[in-house]
Amino acid sequence: MRNGVGADHGARGGGAESDMLNSLPYMRKIFDVFHASGGVGEFLAFGKVLGVPRTATGNGHALFEHLGMWKAAVAAYLPRIDGG
Repeated sequence: MRNGVGADHGARGGGAESDMLNSLPYMRKIFDVFHASGGVGEFLAFGKVLGVPRTATGNGHALFEHLGMWKAAVAAYLPRIDGG
C-alpha cells in the first residue's frame, strides 16, 4: 500500500489556498485519483500562506517553508503509518 501526505483539515495530502501554480480543487482532484488507485492517506488544506510583510499574500506553493503551518499535522500522522 502507498501512503500520501498532502491540504481541508481532517482528510493528509494537500496544499495552501494561495498556491500560485496549483489550486486546492486541482490538488484535491489529484489526491482523489491517488486514493482511487489504492493510495492511502489524508488530504489537508492549510489556508493562506502569509507573505512579507505579513499583510501581503504569500506563495502557497512554498508551503514547505512554513513549518509552523503543517508540522503538527505531519507529526500526528506519521505514527499512524509507522510500520506500514
